[in-house]
Amino acid sequence: MTPDFSTRAADLHEALEQDVCDAGLRLNSYRHFALLNPLLSRWRALYRRFIRPVLAQTPDEGRLLDIGFGGADIPLCLLQWAQADGFRLQVTSIDRNRKALEFVQAQTWPSGMEFLCCTAAELLAQGRRFDVVLSNHILHELEPRDMPAFLHDADALADKLVLFNDIRRSAWGYYLFAAGFGPVLRKSFAVSDGLLSIRRAYTVAEFRRRLPQGWEVRTLCPFRLLLIRHKP
Repeated sequence: MTPDFSTRAADLHEALEQDVCDAGLRLNSYRHFALLNPLLSRWRALYRRFIRPVLAQTPDEGRLLDIGFGGADIPLCLLQWAQADGFRLQVTSIDRNRKALEFVQAQTWPSGMEFLCCTAAELLAQGRRFDVVLSNHILHELEPRDMPAFLHDADALADKLVLFNDIRRSAWGYYLFAAGFGPVLRKSFAVSDGLLSIRRAYTVAEFRRRLPQGWEVRTLCPFRLLLIRHKP
């Protein structure tokens, strides 16, 4: 059956987010994310355009929060780029999935990285604050009823910038992703979950109808969208 892209497939759920799934496929998925994200998520460009200017205006050590770290390839790259530019940066990465925490705890990471299994709401309750709050591929996992609280918590945690990078639902994105990566990234959930994620994703118009005042939504090539909140 041909997928319907006119509405979100909210009833679909990614295997990697389940409490029980194949351990080998999970491990390969985290590794494959490190291959996919540089090609599709464009965090290098986003760092230069949005994050680096914030760090340049931070007199002391910058504080960055990554929500939903997965395989942690993105927070690692952000730290390395910041250090290469001469900035001091402390990166806190959180994920609700304890399996993700177990994955990163089995790796060796540079100083300046902190990994926690918790939610943004829990950090807010602890009184934590960050210059930049960001996420990659979290928004499509949220239901509309959960979106206001999530955006509120991120906004309250950030002193200067919130930057959410996610998939934009489209048929072209779905079929190109399947054709380009399906034959290559096998023995993991990266492609199968990615296709489900595209079907669960929001469109720009859907976000514009529900975003609070002060938030901006933009498109990002290829087949992506950004939610941005610049703090005064």
